[in-house]
Order: sequence, then structure tokens, then C-alpha cells
Amino acid sequence: ATGSLKRSESKTAKIDQLRQEAESTLGNTLDLQYFNTLLYAYVKAGAMERAESVFQEIHKRFEGKLNAPSYNAMIDASIDNLDFDRPFSLFDEMVAKNVAPDEYTYIRLINLCGKQRKLDKAQVWE
Repeated sequence: ATGSLKRSESKTAKIDQLRQEAESTLGNTLDLQYFNTLLYAYVKAGAMERAESVFQEIHKRFEGKLNAPSYNAMIDASIDNLDFDRPFSLFDEMVAKNVAPDEYTYIRLINLCGKQRKLDKAQVWE
């Protein structure tokens, strides 16, 4: 476990370094795609606190312009961390903010319903 923790910390440090370089070089020109990519990188590195921070930053910077990939990354993060209620609250938030779920959003949620044996919840989206 110690080896995987060190690899995760090493990945996070590399992402932090690249983020600092990108933001100091490109500044305010960074777009939503950049922040979604950054968010996914932190999620895949297991850096949940940083991922959550980037997700909140996306909310502030791009209010009214959020998209499915932003939410999909946090849905993935929640599932990876065995928080099986949050994906559905994120989905509800998407709908409330008029962010159109994409195919990936539905696939992840339906798979989660199947794993939890909550097929009645998945049938709502038929």
C-alpha cells in the first residue's frame, strides 16, 4: 500500500507542477476543456481533495457554462471512492442547472444501479 500511495503522491505532484506551468504561462486563456482535463487527471491520480477543489473552481469560473464532462469526472470520483449516493445527487444538480447529461453520464449511473441491484432507479431513464 505504501508503494501505491507514493506513486499517487508522485502523480499528484507532477500534475501540480504542470498545472502551475500552464497557469503561469497561459493565465486567463485557459478554458473549460483545460479544467475538465485537470479534473480528470486528479481523479485518476486519486487526489480527491484537489479534484473537488478544481470542480468548485470550474463552478466559479464557468458559471452557466458547465458541461457533462465536468460532472462525469466527479461522478467517476464518487464511484471510485465508494460514495454511491453522490453520483445521483450530482446528476440531479446537472439537471437543475440545465447541464445536459451525455451518454457517458447515463452509462455510469446505470452501471452503478446494476452493481447496487437498484434496477428500478435505472429504469427511470428508459
